[in-house]
Amino acid sequence: DPEFAQKKYLYNADALRIDWEYSDPQFAGLVSATLLATLDHLEQDPSIDQIVVVTHFPLIEQQLVRPASSGFACAYSGNLTLGKKVLAYRKVTHLISGHTRQPKQGVLVREDLPAVRYHVLGGEPERPNWLELVLGE
Repeated sequence: DPEFAQKKYLYNADALRIDWEYSDPQFAGLVSATLLATLDHLEQDPSIDQIVVVTHFPLIEQQLVRPASSGFACAYSGNLTLGKKVLAYRKVTHLISGHTRQPKQGVLVREDLPAVRYHVLGGEPERPNWLELVLGE
């Protein structure tokens, strides 16, 4: 949405520190391509049973925290477009993200695919958090 692009500098200081030819959607697509290519490869590999996807920003709505006061700034809290693509992979069993600093976890039921466990790690920059996963059970 052009309105987001025009007002980005109000919510994200990165907009003031970078000068390049990419729009946000173009750059997101460019850097997402590597992750999606890796997922394609892993999905086709018969020796791989499950995939854990770890990202800095949340990928699905269920991982986001949307306080009423944040409004427009929520546009820069995650990458839901990439999340939809990641959720199409059958072998993805976990989505782990950070950024929001508010812990969340749950299970997302997918139609015709296995469920995905999602987590958002809490913590502060000076006190990072961690998550223990037991896989293959």
